[in-house]
Amino acid sequence: MPELSKEKVGGFNEPYSEPTEEEWATNPFLIELRKIKVISKDTTINNGGATDYYKLEPQWTTHQDVIEAREMNYAQGNIYKVACTFNIGRHGATNYERELNKIIFFAKRELERISNGT
Repeated sequence: MPELSKEKVGGFNEPYSEPTEEEWATNPFLIELRKIKVISKDTTINNGGATDYYKLEPQWTTHQDVIEAREMNYAQGNIYKVACTFNIGRHGATNYERELNKIIFFAKRELERISNGT
C-alpha cells in the first residue's frame, strides 16, 4: 500500500475545496479512500461526504435568497434562519434556549402541517 498523504485534502483549520480531476487520479490518499469507498466522487449521493445539496449558489447573497431558491415554506424558512443565526449575538432579548425553542415551535408546526396532509 502506498504511503498516504493528506496534502490537498485539507486540515481542520483550512477551507475545504473539492479535489480536482487530476488530484483524484494522482493523490495516493484519495486513490486509497476511493478503493475502500470512503469517498465517492459522485456528490449527488449522500455518503457522509460533500454533497451537492449543501452547496450555495454564487448568486445567493442573503438567507432570503436561499429560502426562495429552495422554495421553503414559512416554517422551514424560520427554522433555517434561526439555525443560521446561532451564537452571533443578534440582540439582548434572545438567547440560545429561546432560539432552540423557536426551532422546536416551527418544526412542530411543520410536522402538524404534513400530518394533516397540507
